[in-house]
Amino acid sequence: DILRKGEPKQFSIKLMAPPDVPARDAQTLNGANPLNGASVSNINPAVAIEQNIEGREEGVVVTGVNRGLSASRLVQAGDIILSINGKEIKDVKTLKSVLTSVSPATGFSLIIERGGQKSQIVIR
Repeated sequence: DILRKGEPKQFSIKLMAPPDVPARDAQTLNGANPLNGASVSNINPAVAIEQNIEGREEGVVVTGVNRGLSASRLVQAGDIILSINGKEIKDVKTLKSVLTSVSPATGFSLIIERGGQKSQIVIR
């Protein structure tokens, strides 16, 4: 109840789910790259709430990791992938494109955000 001019009033409010736009494009990464076995998704308002990410409207978040694969040694659920070899990662499509364009012999430099802190991971 809410008081209006001293009188109790009742209101109905319809709650809505947060928007799931842009599309999640949820995928599990595979191939000869350090993120093999990581499940990732585009960040949108719904994903941000599910993954407890504050203040971020775009990017790619790790939603899970398959044990025993290379990603399990580097990333964990909730990590945000910011860049790979200096290329900004804004969505899953870009992430996959960058991963396939880098030769494992060249090595990988990942910048991630975990718990609000940025970290660089270098794989040679």
